[in-house]
Amino acid sequence: MAPVLQRLPHLTLSASGLSDPESFETYRQAVSAIFDATLDDWQQQPDFRVHVDCVQLGPMLLSQANMSNGAYRYERSMKKVAQVGADAVLVQIILAGSDVRIVKGDAVVSAPGDVFICDLTRTISTRAKDCCNFTFVFPRSLLGLPDLELDGLHDIYLPASSTQAKLLLAHVQMLWSERDRIALPDAAMFAQSTAGLIASLTVNSIDNDVRQAHASRAEIARVQHFVDSHLMDAELGPDMICSRLGFSRSSLYRLFEPLGGVASYIRDRRLRRVFRQLASRQTSHRKLAEIAFDTGFSNIPAFTRAFKAHYGVTPREVRMLAESGNGWPVHLDEPVDGGERLGHWLNRLGKA
Repeated sequence: MAPVLQRLPHLTLSASGLSDPESFETYRQAVSAIFDATLDDWQQQPDFRVHVDCVQLGPMLLSQANMSNGAYRYERSMKKVAQVGADAVLVQIILAGSDVRIVKGDAVVSAPGDVFICDLTRTISTRAKDCCNFTFVFPRSLLGLPDLELDGLHDIYLPASSTQAKLLLAHVQMLWSERDRIALPDAAMFAQSTAGLIASLTVNSIDNDVRQAHASRAEIARVQHFVDSHLMDAELGPDMICSRLGFSRSSLYRLFEPLGGVASYIRDRRLRRVFRQLASRQTSHRKLAEIAFDTGFSNIPAFTRAFKAHYGVTPREVRMLAESGNGWPVHLDEPVDGGERLGHWLNRLGKA
């Protein structure tokens, strides 16, 4: 007798109409680990529909979502990042319809076949009305990329006409069609292969976004690695970099001009490291001042002002939001229904 196939954990979630006042609220709560979802002009949209089918592919969640007859907003602010920390990546492939999202500060109208990749430690803003997409979420560590590459993996847009987008769509369509035939023990392997494919297809996009077009990758990477390794050194700056790495000031400034300048880059890297530590429950025992000093900030009032100017919230607010985030003290395969189960899965991503 053939062994019984252990199916992947799966769920279906629907929200529709105004006949059930709690319908959209159920959906909103389910996705709250990633987005603040709102339905515009509620009373004017009595026929809205949202339907999500989702499977848990090891450490990856893969879903197909259909949205129609309503204007939706999906936003991930820095407050949301702090409140529900997830060191994870979100990938969306448009299958039908369209949405509007902010990519590198510009509004992009999507088309079927377009691929969008977002870092969930950053902000996201999307508006949709009638749209169908594949969405998958997985820990950043699954990509197997060094930190410098990972930090560039945000607001990546692969147009439908690109070979990269076509290949990724074909891969995900295959996974989706085979989801009921994938054995549970093999789930992690397929998740890893999907993440590896994404890393391979986007590495050139990452390079173009974070490196000067005419500068060598090795030079930029060498400086970035040096900066990340010396963030706690209060003396870190252009003089120290030039002295240690043999750059002239003019060549160093030219190299970092596309990144906003050397000083700005160092400050942003320091702020980003502080933010991650404040938003993580694993470092909640450390004092705020201790974290700031260990990241090269010697003046706490100046640090607090720079932090708020950069993120829109104070360091203390980030810590409070992180501490108030609702955890899910259950296992990923525990039988929880509908939106509660989806919210549970999303909350666990990137926190293992």
